[in-house]
Order: sequence, then C-alpha cells, then structure tokens
Amino acid sequence: MVFTSYSYLYFLLLVIVLRWSAPRRAVPAVLLAAGAFFLWTFGWLGTALLGGAATAAFAAGRWLDRRPDLRRPLLVAAVVLLVGNLALFKYADFLVRQLLAVGSWAGLPNLLPLPGLVAPVAISFFTFQLVAYVVDVARGRFPAERDFVRFLAYATFFPSVVSGPIVRPAELLPQLARPPRFDAERFSEGVFVFLGGAFKKLVLADALAPAVQAVFDGTGPLTASAAWIGSFAFTAQLYCDFSGYTDLARGAAGMLGFELPPNFRLPYLAASIADFWRRWHISLSFWLRDYLYIPLGGSRRGRLRTYLNLLATMALAGLWHGAAWTMVVWGLLHGALLVLHRAFRDAAAGHAGLDRVRASRPWKVGGVLLTLLCVNLAWVFFRAGSLPAAGRVLRAMFAGSASTAGLAGFRTALILLALIAVGHALVARDAPLRAYRALSPALRGLVWAVLIVALFWFAAAPAGFLYVMF
Repeated sequence: MVFTSYSYLYFLLLVIVLRWSAPRRAVPAVLLAAGAFFLWTFGWLGTALLGGAATAAFAAGRWLDRRPDLRRPLLVAAVVLLVGNLALFKYADFLVRQLLAVGSWAGLPNLLPLPGLVAPVAISFFTFQLVAYVVDVARGRFPAERDFVRFLAYATFFPSVVSGPIVRPAELLPQLARPPRFDAERFSEGVFVFLGGAFKKLVLADALAPAVQAVFDGTGPLTASAAWIGSFAFTAQLYCDFSGYTDLARGAAGMLGFELPPNFRLPYLAASIADFWRRWHISLSFWLRDYLYIPLGGSRRGRLRTYLNLLATMALAGLWHGAAWTMVVWGLLHGALLVLHRAFRDAAAGHAGLDRVRASRPWKVGGVLLTLLCVNLAWVFFRAGSLPAAGRVLRAMFAGSASTAGLAGFRTALILLALIAVGHALVARDAPLRAYRALSPALRGLVWAVLIVALFWFAAAPAGFLYVMF
C-alpha cells in the first residue's frame, strides 16, 4: 500500500475516524490493528518477522528490568537476535555470492546453494528501532514497556514503519501511553505537511525520474553534460522523494494526534560533510552515532581510532542501505570525507587566523558548494546498479564528450533543478509551516485546495519510493 495511492488515502481516513472515535485507552489497539494490516499489504513475511522481533525485544526489555545483574548478556543476546534476523534475510544471498565468486576464482566447485531469501519491506527500519529500544532500556535511559499491545503499536506504527523516521522509544511510547486529545491546530498542520510531502514526491521527485533513468540505466555512451545533469537530477530526486516520504509520515501522524521527529533540515545547504549528516536522514545519523560510533569508541581513543571508527560506521551504514558493493563504496566514501573533515578540523584547531577565515562568508559558501559536489559524486554509487555502471557515469562526468547534443530531453530536469535549488536556498528551517500557522482558517483551506489541484494537474508518472528498497 503505497503512501501516494488512493487505497492508502482511504485506509488513512478510516484509521483517522477510528482513532478519534475510539476511547483513549483503546487507541494503541486501533493503531496496532492498522499497522498490522498495513504491513500485511506488503506481504505476510514482513508482518510475521516484525511480530517476532517485537515480541523478542519486548521480552528482552522486561528481563532487563527484572534482572539488571544479567544486563550485558541479555543485551548482547537481544541485539544479536535482532541484527541476526536482519542479516539473514538481507545479506545471506550477498555473502554466498561473494563466497561463490571467490571459489570460482580459486577453481573450487560450487558447493553452496543460494538461500534465495528476499528482505521484506521495513526490516531495516524496524530492526534499528527495536535495537534502540533494547539498548535504551539496558542503559537506563528508558523504562521497559509493560503493556504488550502498546509496545506492538509502537513497533508497527504505520506512518513510519516502512521507511522511517527511526523513532526512538522516548519519542513515541509516552504519546501512546497517553494519547493526545484532538487538537484542531495539530490536525490542520498535519494535513498541510502531508500535502506538501505528496507535492515533493509526485510533482518533483517523480518528474525527475526519467532523466535519472536515462543516465543511470542506459548502456550507451554519455556526454559529460548529460552525466552531470543526471547525477544532480538524482541528488534532487532522492531528497524530494525521501523528505517527501517523511513529510507524508509526519503529516499522517499529526492527523492522528502524534508527533514524529524531523528527518531532514535542508541538507544540501550543509557547509561540511559532518554538517550534512546532521541534516540528512537525521534519525539514522543519530542512531549511527549513539548505537554504533560511540560504542565503537567514538572519538575517545585517539585520532587514529577515531578515523577508523568513522570509516567502520559509514561502511556499515552503506551496507544497511543495501547488500551491494556500490553501497559499501558509498559508505566508505562518506567515511573518508568525514575523516578528512575531522583531520582538517583537528589540524586547524587553535589557529586564530584559520578560525577567522572559516567564519567568513566566502569560506562558508565554498564549503556548501564543495560539500554538495562531494555528496553528488558519492550518490552516483548509491544509484548505480553496479560498480561498472557507476564507473560509466563517472567517466562521462570527467572525461566525456563536451557535446550538448540530446540535452533537449533534459529540459524538464533542468527546470526542476533550478526550482529546487532556489527553494532550497530561500526556505529557512520550517518557514513554510511558520507561514502556514499565521494564516486564517479560510486561507489555510485555500492552501489545501491549491496543493490538491497542483497534485492533480502537475503530478508526473508515478514511481515507487526510493527508500522502500532499503
């Protein structure tokens, strides 16, 4: 059930009616039933795996609460079980393929059959969410949940279960324990955010898809201009697609009376790669920091260990996105960029002259442009279907023909890129939402009408959400 489908709209309207007509104590049960049905529309396997993983996490939380003396073994067992479940379904085939390739190179017979396992939708996101719960309970940051239905409602919360944001227990479980009463202002803002997310996805991201496919999915020669346009088109498409998904999720949650954490903060205006990861996929960035980078030692054990921790964290972040070498390379590229940024920051520390230069506007503008260029180049590996395919695009970008033939086919992409760039530069933080809050009810209704008409009038041919595949 895709967020932008009519079936989802009917489903959402039904859940909204049931949520606001049910007694407050029954709200978790209503949301659990809605979440289970929503996941079931993607296949029974994902629903079963989530149910089993959530049951294990709930039991682990209760045992951690009862037996603090066994905190470490219980935590290790729970994390191994949850991550092992993810690894089995997402990486077993990838690992066997690599072993078969090595065996073929060494002249060994193929003795390992491919498991043929397909990762169900949402497994990456619900695994990280449940790991966060178990770790937070073990660390004493959040009390173990005692209501199983409420916990399952948290684990299956349908607006965010498929592609996030990754919701920590403290961000949603207290709201489920005391479901908010109806707030017309929150509901209205939820509708606005939802419609804005649909606009990002249907009008902007999906309209960029043909240009991206023409560059990345072809096999013929590419001109340099086409390759650069295609790469930046994907950079914009991914942002509009994923931030649009997040807005749809946060808008739906708002209409149900709940608040989800923000996941994007104008990431392509980041002045450094570290700043980019504070703005892009924020819930994943903070998860990686708190549950992987810091447990590995963070920056507490010297510079070399810090650099290795950054590389390891981002390599695993790449693998989390997909079982492919292109994702590993993408993660290592970001890790290397973070290492270079940290090394430069360490070397520049204490130099008053450099501090003044780094605080100047030209330096910041240059930092934004350099960061965007590096992020765009790394996205090539993220989008390409294989390392040779990524090499084909990169070779065209830096050594391709300078011919402008065929650029007429990229006219729509160029117009959209210009509009997105201007919008990215002019819109500060939550300016649209702040402007919406200042409007009268009549003008808010007019904004809804304009967005709805724009969706029907300008929507491109539908394409699937990009992050669902991860």
